[in-house]
Amino acid sequence: MKLTVMLAALAVTGCASYDSRLDVIGKRPNPPFAVSDEQVAALQAEIARLRAGSEPLRMELAAEPDRLKRIALYRNLRRNGDRIRPLEGSLAQAGRPTRITVAP
Repeated sequence: MKLTVMLAALAVTGCASYDSRLDVIGKRPNPPFAVSDEQVAALQAEIARLRAGSEPLRMELAAEPDRLKRIALYRNLRRNGDRIRPLEGSLAQAGRPTRITVAP
């Protein structure tokens, strides 16, 4: 008897955690934010500048034999990526292209 009650309570508790996932079914996606072309151009220019700054880090990283210096270079490269991600997220929320290629 106790086992049946415990299994029923466990089943109900497990089902309750899926409610939030089911709430988004059939929901329309949020409309993109209104962003002016000047703001988009500024964001894209900043992303291009940060990506261009990452390239010398990669070149230096490939040539660096010292492990500790490579770790520091990896940190700088990751910091650059951490600055790029929110900018790309802003462009994605605005419904604009997020990938910009940098010419070598």
